[in-house]
Amino acid sequence: MSPLNLSLQKTDKICALLTQAAACSDLAQDLQTEATQFLAKPEVPWSRLRAITLELRQCTGSTNDLLLHEVCHGSKLVLQSPQKREKSKELQDRLIKLQQQVDQASYNKMVSDVTKQVCALRSNFTASLMQQRTCMHVFISSRCSSSSVP
Repeated sequence: MSPLNLSLQKTDKICALLTQAAACSDLAQDLQTEATQFLAKPEVPWSRLRAITLELRQCTGSTNDLLLHEVCHGSKLVLQSPQKREKSKELQDRLIKLQQQVDQASYNKMVSDVTKQVCALRSNFTASLMQQRTCMHVFISSRCSSSSVP
């Protein structure tokens, strides 16, 4: 495969070229074998098709019907998906930390109304306690001062 993993979908012209290459006795044995193998596959790597075409052109001494752009005309490109790369340990740790921060921010936003209400209730409760203490202080003070007078 080429570095780009570029392949061409087989067409009738590509099949005819591969058949001619497989049958050519002047062609190098490895290229003949490749041509035969590619006849059974649905796609042909660009780099190998180019090598077979150039070698076949030299062996036959003719450029008729061996122009690469004409052979490839009408064929579709087949691009292989790149392999997934493993994430490094540091990256995975960082992603986990960031996900936790996002989750915490989302939770804080979700419960913000509830915590505001709890804080308001606490402040109301504190104010109420202060009022009760003041009332009790006044009441006790008034009771103590009225009981000491004969």
